[in-house]
Amino acid sequence: MNAIAAGNDIDEPLDVAQRMIKEKGRMLSIVYSGGDDLFIIGHWLDVAETAIDIHNYFKKYTGNPFMTISGGIAINHEKYPVYQYARDSEEGEKRAKTNKDAITLFGTRDFKWDGVGKIVERVSLFCRFLKFDGSSLVIDEDKLSKTFFYRLLALSRRFTEDGVLILPKAAYLISRVKLKGNPEDNMKLKEVVMNSNRTEWRITEASVLWTLMLIRKGGE
Repeated sequence: MNAIAAGNDIDEPLDVAQRMIKEKGRMLSIVYSGGDDLFIIGHWLDVAETAIDIHNYFKKYTGNPFMTISGGIAINHEKYPVYQYARDSEEGEKRAKTNKDAITLFGTRDFKWDGVGKIVERVSLFCRFLKFDGSSLVIDEDKLSKTFFYRLLALSRRFTEDGVLILPKAAYLISRVKLKGNPEDNMKLKEVVMNSNRTEWRITEASVLWTLMLIRKGGE
């Protein structure tokens, strides 16, 4: 468990933002690990990536598709009391367990693990429209504006929460963008936006939120 959490002592740790986890490791601590319970606290991205790595290694270790793992991730500011993090993440875990073999991200959104895999793929796609400023990911105005991501987030929430028909607005949004990325990435982005599947829009909502959190300012 320590090796998986550290990230720099396992094969191919998840590294969505290309932070060189294999060399630098992760910023987190295992508060408790015993029986079938685990409580980790640390940087939100490190915790999220570690949760996915734990799930992947759990599948490899057990080799049994009927043995599952569920969890919850709570995100708040750095002065938020640890006991409240424990309470909030436990609530997320309970939500995930009702779905079985799932994880709750960002407080209230629970996803099956295959859906989490799609979120990671989508975040990776969005990241290819960003750029590095030397130490972190930032908006690349030559490819996509921050406004695009906020509008895509708003559209996804309108569809997932209210069931509002958004394809005309989605078409307008993508038509206003002059995509300058890789042609294959451009096509994948259009497929993400021009979609009428509710599950896919839930994945897009989580993916955009994840991406916007990646480019937030605020130091370590």
